[in-house]
Amino acid sequence: MNAIEWMVVFILVCVVLVGGNAARNWQNERHSDRQQEQLDLFHGGIELFPTTGVLHQEIPERIKKEECRANSECYKLAEALVYESRSESYMGALAVASVILNRKDHPNFPDTIQGVISQPYQFSYLMDMHKQTRPRQADWDRAYIIAYDIKNGIVQRVTDALFYLNEKAVKRIPRWAREYEYVATIDNHTFYRYP
Repeated sequence: MNAIEWMVVFILVCVVLVGGNAARNWQNERHSDRQQEQLDLFHGGIELFPTTGVLHQEIPERIKKEECRANSECYKLAEALVYESRSESYMGALAVASVILNRKDHPNFPDTIQGVISQPYQFSYLMDMHKQTRPRQADWDRAYIIAYDIKNGIVQRVTDALFYLNEKAVKRIPRWAREYEYVATIDNHTFYRYP
């Protein structure tokens, strides 16, 4: 290589090095600008990761299951779903969860999920737990996700009913089922509300 060729190579190397540093500096400045924007939003009272709304849907199922297991109200709702609706469709399980939450919000019932579920003679699985088959892990996983989603408003309640009944599982239809207003039948459950 002659001196001119060496000079051209030297200039090209310098251009690449200077250009690379410029690109890195631009990326660092851009990253710093983003961080500053996020800090400004945070200090301005805007949530970057809201706990309600559309972004909840982006929460991984693993996190939903963990959070539901750790929250006593969500866990109790999931437990009721496992034993009361594991053989039902997704919509059927949502309807059962809707009834429990509707009761929690109604003045005639306790104001907690735990209180609603533990009321005497309301949920058959508590009375005959010894007859229940052991749930599969898939049953629990599904129930945790449904309980988390409906409890946190990610999915809406599908009924305004306050009662449900599996007519195939009872020897005789209770009196209240003849007196209360029929709402719907979803899978094996018939749903009712006060008249």
